[in-house]
Amino acid sequence: MLNKITSFIKKQLEKKAPLPPDEELPSYRYLDRGHVDSIGLVKFIFEIEDEFAIEFSPEETQSDEFRTIGGLITMINRKILDS
Repeated sequence: MLNKITSFIKKQLEKKAPLPPDEELPSYRYLDRGHVDSIGLVKFIFEIEDEFAIEFSPEETQSDEFRTIGGLITMINRKILDS
């Protein structure tokens, strides 16, 4: 499942701009680097929620974990396993 999650997140973010090499992805702060702007963030969240049948709380989307690709992947995987 982690490979599916990672592929989906990479595909969504690469629509805007290229990503760094795979070894740098876990700590890559995609929001800080402009891969998703404030308007695009809502769409990005909806796409993730629809793809994996999960929901994020407002608190989760404000967390530091949500701001890195590795953290986001971990959050999604945790939500899938908890459902």
